[in-house]
Amino acid sequence: VQLQFLTNAVLRVLSGSNNNNAKLIGAGTGSFLIKKIAQRINLPFIPFNELCESAPGLQHKSNICATAVALAQLNRQAFIN
Repeated sequence: VQLQFLTNAVLRVLSGSNNNNAKLIGAGTGSFLIKKIAQRINLPFIPFNELCESAPGLQHKSNICATAVALAQLNRQAFIN
């Protein structure tokens, strides 16, 4: 039931968008649900860890702690630029 509720919510958001290149990004502890939804509605799924640098052994943890990792990446970029 929860998966269907979330799938319907994603479809509602997508219906209001003109973006034909939509992708679903999985982040946090529920990213496995996003992956299932992407498969159901035939959209590409991207795990959060593919969008940032993380050590190979820490990729799963960076997905679960996506908010903290994103902030660390932004902080790192502020010092690089």
